[in-house]
Amino acid sequence: MTELNCGIGVFELKSAFSLNKIHHLCMIELTCGIGVVELESAFSLNKIHHLCMTELTCGIGVVELESAFSLNKIHHLSMTELTCGKGVVELESAFSLNKIHHLCMTELTCGIGVVELESAFSLNKIRHLCMTELTCGIGVVELLESAFSLTTNTSLQWYMGKHSTSLKERKTHHFNGTWANTLLL
Repeated sequence: MTELNCGIGVFELKSAFSLNKIHHLCMIELTCGIGVVELESAFSLNKIHHLCMTELTCGIGVVELESAFSLNKIHHLSMTELTCGKGVVELESAFSLNKIHHLCMTELTCGIGVVELESAFSLNKIRHLCMTELTCGIGVVELLESAFSLTTNTSLQWYMGKHSTSLKERKTHHFNGTWANTLLL
């Protein structure tokens, strides 16, 4: 596909698709240098069944990604690939599409704060939470007082009730993910 679309447009690519000879499409090669508008035309050919999100989102925004989602062709989404370089505000739009069912917290929290994470939680789409992944790179104090003011985790509710005072005294201290995971078990 790199060789096929190098220097030609999707219109020409459509002709190639109509030959029914192309069964697998590498998205890096297709999306390189073209936009989602053109990609939609390719999707309408009903020939693309698997989509690598790293390849699709590289260099484009979630707004454009929404158009791709509306095509009902994307069933699995790697959050590392989607959130890399983008904020939760844009991620909320993706969540509203009701296509994301599993979320790896390491990927979501990497480089963003708990305040933004609360917005993601309010979407009621996150059902499983790995504490090691969530606390990696952020503080436990902020985690307990901010994100889990949403009271979605019973073990954390117990922990907060037992240790909230001592945690507040160490508000400026940040712990690594491994320590936090052991602490919260």
